[in-house]
Amino acid sequence: MKKLISGLSIAALALTASVAFAHEADVKAEVSGNTHFGFPIKIQLGLDKFVAVGTVAAVGSTSTTLNVQAGAHLNNISNGQITVATNADTKTSGSVAVGDKVIVRGEIGADGSLEADSIRVIGEANGKAEAKAHKQVAFGEITAVTDNSVTIKNNVTGETKTLTTNDDTKVMINGEAKTTTDVSVGDRGMIKFKVMLDTFIATMIRLFR
Repeated sequence: MKKLISGLSIAALALTASVAFAHEADVKAEVSGNTHFGFPIKIQLGLDKFVAVGTVAAVGSTSTTLNVQAGAHLNNISNGQITVATNADTKTSGSVAVGDKVIVRGEIGADGSLEADSIRVIGEANGKAEAKAHKQVAFGEITAVTDNSVTIKNNVTGETKTLTTNDDTKVMINGEAKTTTDVSVGDRGMIKFKVMLDTFIATMIRLFR
């Protein structure tokens, strides 16, 4: 009798375990399902996160459109494309241009919209991005200053570049820490900057007068 009860108990445990495993598999399938393609199913993402790989089809001031080649947690693909929102906090590897192959990571909004945390140029285009990154320094003479920008002209090449300044822009003049309000037309030196979509943002200004 005891053996029969013991056998029934083991069978019940096995049935419970199989139901639990089946439920877990169903949940995983519901989460992944058709939202993963081109990526290993083992990729670990929170339910509010997404990742996509593809070619840039369009770049706007507040969004980027991608021809998707692979991705995870992408439920709003239309005609093979997704559009992700971008802002000043979106990290990029240099400037992103139409035709670049990129990997995009970000968050999924409550309404299903996609917001990019980072856009990184990969593959063959990565060399271009690195080259651009190395060139993100402007040398020359300050020719114009406003409350939120400075313009610097390279008197050798004749190239002029206007860069946006903000509270994070660091300024050194004659080796002393200053602010952007201390920058004057005629100052000479260099400006380090980063590219955010179509905007050049000054990160460090080093000048002499």
